[in-house]
Amino acid sequence: MGWEFRLLGPLELRRDGAAVAAGSVKQRMLLASLLLDANRVVSVDRLVATLWERDPPTSAVANIRTYASQLRLTLTDGNGDSRLAGRPPGYLLTAADDELDLAVFTQRAAAGRAAMSRGELRQAVSAFREALAPWRGAAGVDTCRSGLLATRLAGLDQQRLTVIEELVAARQQLGENAQLIPELRQLTYEHPLREQLWQQLIVSLYRAGDIAGALDAYGQARSALVRDLGVDPGSELSALYQAVLSRDPTLLPESRAADRTEIRPRELPSDVARLVGRDREVAMATGALADVSAIAFYGDGGVGKSALAVHVAHEMAPSFPDGQIYVDLGGSGTQPQAAVDVLRRVIRTLGVPADQMPQSEAEASARYRSFVVERQMLVLLDNATSAEQVRPLLVGGGGTVVMITSRRMLATIDRAVHIEVNRLTEQAAAQLLAAVCGPERIAAEPAETARLTVLCDRSPLALRIAGARLAARPLWSIGELVRQLSDERSRLDMLALGDLAVRSSIELSFRAVGGDAATLLGLLGLVRINEFTLTAVAALGDLSSAQAAPAFDQLIEQRLVEQITPGRFRIGDLVRLFARDLAVAGRPEALHRLLCFYLCTARRAWELVHPAFRPARDDGFFETVPRLEFADAQAATAWLDQERANLLTLARQVADEPAAVARFVPLLLSCLHQYLAADDSWDDLDELARLSRAVAVRDAAWHAEAEAMVCLAAVCRARGMFGQAIAYLERAGDLRRRFGDETGVADCLTALGQTLIRSGDLGTGLTRLQDGAALYDRHGLRPAASHALHEAGEVLCRLGRYAEAETSFEQALAVRRAERDLTGEAITLAAMGITDCLRGSDQRAVGRLTDALARCRATAAHRHSWQALMWRAAAHQRLGQSSEMAADLRSAWDLSRSYGDGNRERFAAMLLEQLSGGDEGDLKHRVAAEFLF
Repeated sequence: MGWEFRLLGPLELRRDGAAVAAGSVKQRMLLASLLLDANRVVSVDRLVATLWERDPPTSAVANIRTYASQLRLTLTDGNGDSRLAGRPPGYLLTAADDELDLAVFTQRAAAGRAAMSRGELRQAVSAFREALAPWRGAAGVDTCRSGLLATRLAGLDQQRLTVIEELVAARQQLGENAQLIPELRQLTYEHPLREQLWQQLIVSLYRAGDIAGALDAYGQARSALVRDLGVDPGSELSALYQAVLSRDPTLLPESRAADRTEIRPRELPSDVARLVGRDREVAMATGALADVSAIAFYGDGGVGKSALAVHVAHEMAPSFPDGQIYVDLGGSGTQPQAAVDVLRRVIRTLGVPADQMPQSEAEASARYRSFVVERQMLVLLDNATSAEQVRPLLVGGGGTVVMITSRRMLATIDRAVHIEVNRLTEQAAAQLLAAVCGPERIAAEPAETARLTVLCDRSPLALRIAGARLAARPLWSIGELVRQLSDERSRLDMLALGDLAVRSSIELSFRAVGGDAATLLGLLGLVRINEFTLTAVAALGDLSSAQAAPAFDQLIEQRLVEQITPGRFRIGDLVRLFARDLAVAGRPEALHRLLCFYLCTARRAWELVHPAFRPARDDGFFETVPRLEFADAQAATAWLDQERANLLTLARQVADEPAAVARFVPLLLSCLHQYLAADDSWDDLDELARLSRAVAVRDAAWHAEAEAMVCLAAVCRARGMFGQAIAYLERAGDLRRRFGDETGVADCLTALGQTLIRSGDLGTGLTRLQDGAALYDRHGLRPAASHALHEAGEVLCRLGRYAEAETSFEQALAVRRAERDLTGEAITLAAMGITDCLRGSDQRAVGRLTDALARCRATAAHRHSWQALMWRAAAHQRLGQSSEMAADLRSAWDLSRSYGDGNRERFAAMLLEQLSGGDEGDLKHRVAAEFLF
């Protein structure tokens, strides 16, 4: 297949059908410049002037040589020959005519003009169409936006318009005036200052018998020229207007159809080939048809509202034999249409002559209703911006139904069914990709397909673009596209193809917000979290929640964020990437405020859950920001559960930032390590501790490094890697001794004791725990001492030294009660009750375990509640209280099911089953064998 050089649209370079990367922005500009003068030498001076519009750097010539050298390698074929060569005074790029789309365009356009001059109209039409076929959008649209290169590329766009006009002229001579009208309306909408296109539209309308439409087209042309240029139409357009007014017969073709039947418009755009994932919405719309006068689809930009509405309209068309009218209200453009203009357009479609055209909106609305109310018509109003824009076109009764699409829910429309159009499900997203690029490719890479749907945020627009890219590159794997889209810096640029662009769709919604709302969206792009609360957003914007709420409502109304649960919101990945590129002042300060908000709130939450918590020194990191307050420990735990993913995401994001920001990571570890350990979230704790250690080592923060190693030791201990855990703790202890941190040494001794005990060395482990407790007590850290004393009590109990265990537990309980540590008190009371059971003091065990259960329920300590229930059941059995024993076993089984602990659930279920079979056994020994503490 060889090389393909594509300049007529986004710059593309292909070899043997596969895309070839053209390199950096400057390299792409160099390639575009050389392609514009393919097969001619382009001087270095000209290239410098092209790549740097003003003030080129002193290294410009050297840079050109570098870019050319890289491009030469890119353009080298399998034989080692390159299409780019140095030729004094510059460079020469060689391309055959059939390899360069610009050459194809130029040659076929010339062939079309030659055919026109010979009067061979059909050959001319064919040649002009072949000339336009390579165009995929504005020439070199992704290379540059200003300067000499942009000017030359814009010249190509003008040449394209000229060829389009020549094609239209040929088709008009062939009598295709009626077919040309919708195409010319679109062209004049896109190029309102192009007088030749207006002239051609007026002629086609006149020849089609729509004199009023022809005169109206002149009025639109004149308005555009006066508004944008401050000039009246040129002499040719003005003369054409006079010819239409005077019914000049020379405007007519040699023959024309004379029949004028009743107008039954059929204006619906083409139906989509295959609509996927919208069965529910289609059923809602068709099911509501008999009961409403309006069907309103609303949803995010790019979610497929228009495609859905057009599909539903086609399905409903047989129910509306008097016609279907389609109007694009312009909500997806910069200038939405006024209701009066839309009304006049529709009335003209229905056959009202220009001299009877109503002038005011009220008159036009009345005339419109009088036409449609007695008919069975479907009116599709696409891309509405507000209820006010569509209300004059609504019909209160009769057989006409109005269908509307809008990004906002137009809640004030009467007698309407409102249908929200959301992102596709993962399955439907994969089906859409399969419809665009082929089911075989999707079936071959299911995991990569699933990842691709996530990267596209399951947005139909993004998925169609991604699918089209794959369809255009048959040699690409889905994994290759996933790899490219995974780079957040270029994802939005990749999700653009021809006239489809995710960025443009989002930008339309963004233009509708301003002030604090625009600022907040820009700040949300700072962070990689997708779910958040209003309080977090307020901290980001340095606003109170009351100040942030109205601005945030604007973002919700424009579908830039969505509410997923009461008080919790989501921003899609693609919107977040768009927001990241917005120019918003104060971003570093905003990020710091958000980090402080999350740290302050996480610290406060864990203080409530675990009053013995000792926060790490913050070294001035925190600033005064609003933080959440919690009613109790359960509410605090719920917040930590909900925000854990966000906290870890922020840690990953800032770990590579400068020390002033990266300190967030070790401070977060200090807040979360006990919470994560208590929840058995060892993978999360492992990741956070490793991130923290890397930050600490890089920034020479020995406190943080030691704490990270203690946490890594906890992870290793939980995974049974006792040798590695002991090594971490010994290194952390040595580091803390070196810097005189005795309380930190006590932490290491306590953790070392726990690890030795888990490894089976109870005696040495007990000694380390008692050493740690003594060191804590010496420095007045009574809560920490109580923790070590409690663990020492458990070891003593295992060793059968029950009296010593009781003493150790009593010391721990006294401190925990003094500190009002409900969770710690519950745990120690339960341990004392277990000790009573083991000693045979069953009545006292029931009392202590009952007290422990009350405190466990108050602090949501589910695991300790389960253990207390099991041991109380054992005590009830020994006291002969069978019904109480059975009730406790059932409660333990229910509890383990509710929080998803399979081992405990199965154990409780086994005991219940044996109990129902009359085999009680000795519960104390069974529970002690499986779950002593």
